[in-house]
Amino acid sequence: IHWLFNMIALTAVGFPLERQFGSGALLYIFLVSGFMGNIFSAIFSPLTIGVGASGGVFGIFGAAWSDLILNYSLYKGRVCRIFVQLFCVTFLNLIVGLIPYVDNFAHIGGLLTGMIAGFGVLVANRYSRYGELKERKRYQLVLQIMSAVLIPVLIVVCLFVLYLGEPGEWCSWCHYMSCVQFPPGPNPWWTCDSCSNVGIQATLHSNGTVTLLCPDGVQVVTPTIP
Repeated sequence: IHWLFNMIALTAVGFPLERQFGSGALLYIFLVSGFMGNIFSAIFSPLTIGVGASGGVFGIFGAAWSDLILNYSLYKGRVCRIFVQLFCVTFLNLIVGLIPYVDNFAHIGGLLTGMIAGFGVLVANRYSRYGELKERKRYQLVLQIMSAVLIPVLIVVCLFVLYLGEPGEWCSWCHYMSCVQFPPGPNPWWTCDSCSNVGIQATLHSNGTVTLLCPDGVQVVTPTIP
């Protein structure tokens, strides 16, 4: 279901953006969003091993939002319809991300990064009635500069937090962004406790050995680290 939602949404949102702004702009957004989505996942869910392109896919959703904000004057009477479509696509995919084994942290990281990256490369050309290229509006230039500054800053800050931070100490509620038990009560359809057993747990001992606890309960002890 998650994969199907992603593919349908990517086709509906990504193809029009690629036709309008070119493959280069979409490739940049997809790659940087995919990278940051994985960084967000590693920060907030360090014991979970996951792979996938969800961060990049959600980056395209974020880019669609930035396109609407940057170029709303070109869409004229279609702004409300496009807003509703984007809201539904984004909301439904984020809701799907609240079930176990779907990495909503990658979704959120990719979405935010894609929107910021999109501000830098998705400014559409506007022409006068005589075919002359119009200057970009002030708010478009401001958003482009903001994008150029924020993307490298965001990467550096997130890498710093990844290696030196401990999200559980300052964001005890963040796990609810990726998994929510439903429905509440004694007989839920799924629980989030089982998600903690997906990743490998590593324990470093004082003698230099490392004990790995695998998801199936098997323990593996590595040789002494020199």
